[in-house]
Amino acid sequence: MIVKLINKINDKLSKNMEFFPCLDGYKLYGLAEHVLLRDTDSDRWIPYVIDRNSEDSDVFVDDDIPFGMYHRLLSKNYAFPDRKSGFGDDTLQIVTADMILVCWAFRKYMHEESTAESLERIIFTSLYTNSDHQIFATNSNFDRKSVFNGEFSGVPFNLPEDVLLFSMRYKIIYPLTTQECTLIENICKDGK
Repeated sequence: MIVKLINKINDKLSKNMEFFPCLDGYKLYGLAEHVLLRDTDSDRWIPYVIDRNSEDSDVFVDDDIPFGMYHRLLSKNYAFPDRKSGFGDDTLQIVTADMILVCWAFRKYMHEESTAESLERIIFTSLYTNSDHQIFATNSNFDRKSVFNGEFSGVPFNLPEDVLLFSMRYKIIYPLTTQECTLIENICKDGK
């Protein structure tokens, strides 16, 4: 469910990005996670998107990409809804996924008065809500060092000043129904 909703957010943002040709070549990554990199002298935690073949995709600042963004799942909470009478598809629980979206861009591609807050507004309008779920922003962090330190452990802050960086926390809220509990998706490769 979470990956599908992230893809919808990214699809909507991709449509919004058509209005900003200065950022052509942008990259919208999906669900990332922290990966441990072991060196002889220290351990580092760095965000990557990992595919089913365990191939890592670096999701952070790249000189060849003017704008990039990725998502991470922080936690999920479950609550009991008020009971309604229904036939087989009552909501058993309400799921609230706490998410973070990390966005970076190079100032050199943008108008001189553009800021991280300008990018935040573009992303904010791309949050996708319908009758099945709600997605809404809860807060944004524009402190570059704080965002960097939250995403990297064991890595000294080394962002050049021409990089805009911020994070946006958001929530995805959706019902878990009895129908969904009886239909468990196949997680096996090639359906085997």
